[in-house]
Amino acid sequence: MRKLDLIRRVDYVMRLLSPCVALVFLLCLTGCSRQASAPQHPLLGEYDVVGRDASNQVVFTGVISLTSIDQNHVKGQCTIARKQNAPVALFDNNGACEALLEGNKLDLDLAPMMDDGGMRLEGEFDERKRITGDWMFDSFAGSTPLGKFEAVKRGG
Repeated sequence: MRKLDLIRRVDYVMRLLSPCVALVFLLCLTGCSRQASAPQHPLLGEYDVVGRDASNQVVFTGVISLTSIDQNHVKGQCTIARKQNAPVALFDNNGACEALLEGNKLDLDLAPMMDDGGMRLEGEFDERKRITGDWMFDSFAGSTPLGKFEAVKRGG
C-alpha cells in the first residue's frame, strides 16, 4: 500500500511541475530570440572602396566587409586589387582586416598579421554611410598618407 501512495504522490508532483518546466523553457526561448534580434551597428556591412594617389589617379579598388564589432574593435574581410599605376609597395590583399573605432573615426588595418608594410585606412564614417579618409603603409618608420580613399556602403 505504501508503494502505491508513493507512486501517486510522485505522479501528482510531476503533473504540477510539468507546466512550470514548460513555461521556464518557453521564457528562455523568447529571451534568446530577443538577443539575436538586437539592432546591428550602422558601421557593419559591405563597402566598395576606391583609393587614389596624390595626383587623384585610382591606385586600388576593393571590397571591405565589416562583420563584427565588440566595444571598439571591428573585424571583417577585405579584398584590395592593385591597379597598374599603383606604388610598387602596394599589393593585392584578400583576407582578414581589423579596425579600431573611436566615435565616428575608424583606423582599419588591412594586414593585421603584418607588423611592417601593411596598408592602413584612416577615416571617418558619416551619416551617408561612407567612410572617407587617408590611406598609407604602416611601417616602423612611421605612416605617411599617400592618398585618399572612399568606401561606400552597399545597399545604403
